[in-house]
Amino acid sequence: MRLPDPFTDSNAPGFLSVSISDNSTIIQDELPNNEVLQVDTGYQYWGIDITYDQLLLEEYEIIRSFCFKAKATNSTIEVILPQFENYKFQLNTYTVKAGLSGSSIIIPNVTTITGQPIVGTVVKLSTHPKVYHVTGYSYNSTTKDYTLSVYPKLAITTTGAETIALSAVQFTTRFKDVNSITAVLNSDNVYEGFTLQLREALKWGVSLLQHKHI
Repeated sequence: MRLPDPFTDSNAPGFLSVSISDNSTIIQDELPNNEVLQVDTGYQYWGIDITYDQLLLEEYEIIRSFCFKAKATNSTIEVILPQFENYKFQLNTYTVKAGLSGSSIIIPNVTTITGQPIVGTVVKLSTHPKVYHVTGYSYNSTTKDYTLSVYPKLAITTTGAETIALSAVQFTTRFKDVNSITAVLNSDNVYEGFTLQLREALKWGVSLLQHKHI
């Protein structure tokens, strides 16, 4: 279910502010020789806090009714953040290389590029819902390979059939707090601002247990 916003519903309220946080399930333990044992016990996820300003009754009910429906149907919530609404570059419909599982997405045989990626934007593979942050990019004019460095590491091993979503990238989320939101109506007959706290929720699990000394 897509969270209502002015892009999809002209009556829906926009966001006052949005914060996105990086959450990793990493445990660190210092060893007697001063090395640090780092263990990944799970997989990285994005936390998203969306704050709304004061809302009229009609605006508030759009958001509250959506939240109730998502809870009643146990649905994930698809969110597009304003800073990632428009694409920064295009690679047409090129597919990625097969067998990728690290922190790079390689697109082979790229002959046409419109614009260029911007470090800090997000991308998504077409076959699963994980969103990745672009940390760098390069183009090999000899092999025609275009490489995007991403964080976190890929959640799947690519098959070679995946394309890359570059615009209107949707985060698949659920509520951090299943109690959702609280309605506070003030003396001006408007609802006080509130914050939706969401966390990325992939549709299937990933097992990535890694031991690393740093």
